[in-house]
This record gives sequence, C-alpha cells and structure tokens, in this order.
Amino acid sequence: MGFLAINYAIGTAATVICPADSNPQNFHIHNNSAHSVYVGGSGVTTTTGLLVLKQTTEEFYIVPGDTLYAISDGEDRDVRTIRWSK
Repeated sequence: MGFLAINYAIGTAATVICPADSNPQNFHIHNNSAHSVYVGGSGVTTTTGLLVLKQTTEEFYIVPGDTLYAISDGEDRDVRTIRWSK
C-alpha cells in the first residue's frame, strides 16, 4: 500500500483526480480554493456533480475500476488529493 499526494488546478473541463486501479482505494480531496469544486464520473458538470465546498475535505472509497473526476465553474481551482490502494 502506497500513498500518492497530488495537487491539481481544476478548471471548466472534467479532470481525472483519481484514476482507476485494480485495487480498492481510499481517496481524500481538499478544495483549497475560494470556489466550489464538483466531483463525479466522466460526465460530471457543475450541476450534476457532488459539491466540495471551498476549504473543505471529503473522503471517498473508490472501488476497483472506477475513476473520479472534478470540475469547477472557473480556472485554476487549487485541489489537493491523497489516495492509497489496499
């Protein structure tokens, strides 16, 4: 099991923030920006995604083969993640 921490600049196009893995993954996302960010599947939008409020952290359990994406209503939203597979 290894930890992987990555910072992203999330914009108006859906961006992979947790790629698929053959093992289950624990995943934390911290929205370090002053704007909302939304997460979901490959078709995520600002109206269909799960809201991650500014300056908050959310935790997800990602099943094998699933991918998590993020999007925002503007450019360069600072998002920090950490994930580890089991």
